[in-house]
This record gives sequence, structure tokens and C-alpha cells, in this order.
Amino acid sequence: MPQRPKLPPAAVLAAHRRPPDPMTYKQIAEKYGVTETAVYAKLREYHIVAQNVDHRQGLPWRISVQAHRMCYPAHMLRCHGRVLAGEALKPAEARAYTQWVQALTRDGMVVYYHPDVPPNAASPIHGGWAYVPARPGETLIRQPPRTLCRSSRRA
Repeated sequence: MPQRPKLPPAAVLAAHRRPPDPMTYKQIAEKYGVTETAVYAKLREYHIVAQNVDHRQGLPWRISVQAHRMCYPAHMLRCHGRVLAGEALKPAEARAYTQWVQALTRDGMVVYYHPDVPPNAASPIHGGWAYVPARPGETLIRQPPRTLCRSSRRA
């Protein structure tokens, strides 16, 4: 019977995931002759798997229209949420995010969302998103009314 590949202790796997040269699950799996799922399962078993980022700070709206979730402002605000959470963005995303924030700041605009907003420059196909003049004290987003806010969801 062939010998089953053995993963090293979770602490060793976790070390492979740390900077300066973090390995992907795929790279670790290839190194030890196992599947990516096996690597993930071992790390998860010891609570070493990265948790999903909570985007509420950067994307506070409850977005009910599926097409609005994929629009550029939503993508950039998810990047914003990752930045606020201390996560690094991919280089292309970081460039796009930085340029987007700089343009909004330069133009004195913020992002606004409401499902009934018609197509416009912020979301030319599906609408929902708009760039609106910033009010005093606003930066990047116009806070949603409570009815559209994620925190108003019932548990």
C-alpha cells in the first residue's frame, strides 16, 4: 500500500504563509505532495486560516441588486475595506484604488449608493452608484440612511 503523504505541523505550514515570501496553498500542496484542500484543512483545524475581511467600514450599504455589487465603485470600496483592515492589495488593485481615491478627493466628490439611482458616470450600465459633491466632514463615502445600512439588518 502506498504511503500517504504527511503534512508537517500546522506551525510549519503557517510559517510558509508568512512574509517576506508567503507561499500559496497550491505551492505548499505541491511541496508536500498533497492537495490544496488538505493544506487549508490543516491550517483551519488549528485556526491559522485568514479570516474574511469585514467590508462594512468601507462598504456600509446593504446592496440588494446583484448587478450593483459588481460595479466599479463597489469593487473600489471593497478594496477600501481591505485597506482599512490592514490587508495588502494586489499591485494593479492598489494602483486603481489609489487613482480612484485621488480623483474623488481632487474633485471634491464622495460615493453615494441607492438602488434607485439611474445609470450615470459612476455606474453607466446598472446605476445604483453615483459620485456626489462631498459635504463638510465627508470623506470617500456618503453614509447611507439607516434603511440601507448593513448594521440595520436583523440577526
